[in-house]
Amino acid sequence: MPPRITSAQVNAFRLTRHHLAGTQRSNLLDVTSDVCGIQAQIMASAHLSLNARLPDLTRDEIRSALNEKRTLIKTHCMRQTLHLLPSAQYATYISANKKTRAKQVRNVMDRFKITDREADQLLCALMDALAEKPLAQKALRAAVRPQVSKKVRAWMDKVWGIVRPAVVEGLVCYGPDDGNEITYVRTEDWLPKQKSIDPESAQQFLLRAYLRAYGPATARDFAFWSGISMKEVAAAWKSVEDEFAEVELEDRKAFILREDLRELRTSSLEKPNLRLLANFDVFLLAHAEKSHMVHDRHYKLIYRNQGWISPVILLDGKVIGTWSQKVTGKKLAIALKPFDRLPKPLHPQIEAEAERIAKFVGAGVHLPPGVDVGFGLDVAPEKSKAKSQR
Repeated sequence: MPPRITSAQVNAFRLTRHHLAGTQRSNLLDVTSDVCGIQAQIMASAHLSLNARLPDLTRDEIRSALNEKRTLIKTHCMRQTLHLLPSAQYATYISANKKTRAKQVRNVMDRFKITDREADQLLCALMDALAEKPLAQKALRAAVRPQVSKKVRAWMDKVWGIVRPAVVEGLVCYGPDDGNEITYVRTEDWLPKQKSIDPESAQQFLLRAYLRAYGPATARDFAFWSGISMKEVAAAWKSVEDEFAEVELEDRKAFILREDLRELRTSSLEKPNLRLLANFDVFLLAHAEKSHMVHDRHYKLIYRNQGWISPVILLDGKVIGTWSQKVTGKKLAIALKPFDRLPKPLHPQIEAEAERIAKFVGAGVHLPPGVDVGFGLDVAPEKSKAKSQR
């Protein structure tokens, strides 16, 4: 019989692996690797996600890792979304995701009847345009447009990211920001030469890394998180399933790496763990079903329209509310919207989280008049909004 695992054990295991609980010390690259990349559609949120795991981290350190040391890289990856990844693992992530993502790009091009030859011309034009320096989207479009066919130009008029075919192949990634604009750069000009890895080995690596951070989980969860087709996931899963241990959760069966089973069974939190996580934090994005973390009546407050993910108040691995911040001058106001009134013993942790965020963004905390909270954050529950989602 598979061992029975409680939700408290699962949450403690995942929080620890995400550097959101426990006392382990780490660094920027290890954290980014351990959580399988940081989602980065909004860079300010990606910065806060890293700071939640590394409280002493500064924004300058992140920028340096991306633009000077280049030990981090920004690119589209899982689910076609932007991520920060360790540069040393770049080729692995690209190879693991390439087949599914290339098919998705090709399917869109097929609607415009673009031939393989025309697609190759586009790739060549993109690489030539970036030969001398990084370019922003507008400049890149202007450079490429005269060199491609009429059908490709029609495709360019309908899609936002004309670099996606090159990004999927790992030929282009994000370069340094140019003012308020992002730029693209040839990977070979930006990173040291990458050692190639075959897709099967890359997917095995990614699956193991996923289970270390997000297990216990299922093949469906991995497909949901990665965006890799279920057919490919099934093959990767079968190829390493002898390394898995099956466990019985409170409502279903799932799997974890056998080497992690002992840690999972002994995982616990020494004290209540309250964290303020930013929009799109990866802790919220790894499983097809979210009922283990968010009650159904609150689901739409967190997982909103058009793929938007709210910043959340997380207590012992479960979402208990949302929060927001507003910077005015050198003042930072943080507003909490818990689903129920927060107990007073949690107030010191709330204050510590607010101070962490304030320190990171470089502003003093502005504390408006509050409700039963000495340091002034309004933690009265937003019951009317919660009820509207039932």
